[in-house]
Amino acid sequence: MKMNKNAIRKLLTVLLTLILVMSATACGGKKNTPTQTTDNTTKADQTTDSNIADTKTADDNTVGNDSVPASTTEPTDTDYDPDNLRSLFVEAYMGLTEDGAGVYYAGSADGSIALLMFLDADAMEHYVFVGPIVDNGGGSVTITDEEDGLTLTFSVTSFADGIVIDMGDELGIATLGDADVDEVIDAMLEIENLTTAVVPDSTTDLSYLNDVITEAYAGSFAEDIAVYIANNDDGSFMVLALLSPDTTESIIMVGSATADGNNITLTNESNGNELNFTVYDNGDGLLLNLDVLGLGETVVTPVAVPDMVTALETLVSETEIIVQ
Repeated sequence: MKMNKNAIRKLLTVLLTLILVMSATACGGKKNTPTQTTDNTTKADQTTDSNIADTKTADDNTVGNDSVPASTTEPTDTDYDPDNLRSLFVEAYMGLTEDGAGVYYAGSADGSIALLMFLDADAMEHYVFVGPIVDNGGGSVTITDEEDGLTLTFSVTSFADGIVIDMGDELGIATLGDADVDEVIDAMLEIENLTTAVVPDSTTDLSYLNDVITEAYAGSFAEDIAVYIANNDDGSFMVLALLSPDTTESIIMVGSATADGNNITLTNESNGNELNFTVYDNGDGLLLNLDVLGLGETVVTPVAVPDMVTALETLVSETEIIVQ
């Protein structure tokens, strides 16, 4: 039987009751008042305050547990099955935002894998990110969802009985108390079954690229497959995006790049996957060869960086991102 909104709220209330009891017991009925000391930042250059998609951390570069450092590298070959996550995670928290939305967090012992879920019971919607988490420095971290590659940047401040997460203007600030890992996993599964999964609007905010990218190009392969490619001033950071007009799917790779002559290796920052391709300067633009993806080669010509960023934001908001 499908639960209504009141039932969802009741479920959330029951789950959060444990937090209040545990906090009162641990503190003798007196709850510490956490002080937020870090600003919400974005994933690549930490310059925009509202970027969610596309992060988490504490002042001492820890997540929740002072003895567990936030990872600076992304793990590989991780089994994200819920049963495996129960044994992988060693810390868990749940609580509410200032607006009363439910927030759940869990993390691994080495700080390299995390879960973050946001529940809007009134709208019967949830956001969930499960996957690698990395320390951006400067008081922020980024979590990348292993399924769709979207990322969320946020800050975390620890206090005696939990953490405070600042997720920016859209999702707000949440105070979370200590919880049991199994309860957080159970809550995630229940919420996924009873509510609709959505993507935060701020995950489509790629405006930080305007401050990073200096050259942008656009073109198309056979069958009108659109392509965008861009880089920073020294070519060490690149963006490659592909969209087929016949589907609602797209590929977007963003990350570090290395060059060996005309051969480029682009490493996707969301999952560590690499793509090898070649580019040649043909005078009017670039000759881009993507034989590795079975697309052959095409000429891409310069476009304004803001126009490319807007196009990428449209891809993120209106298409399904295929993790490459």
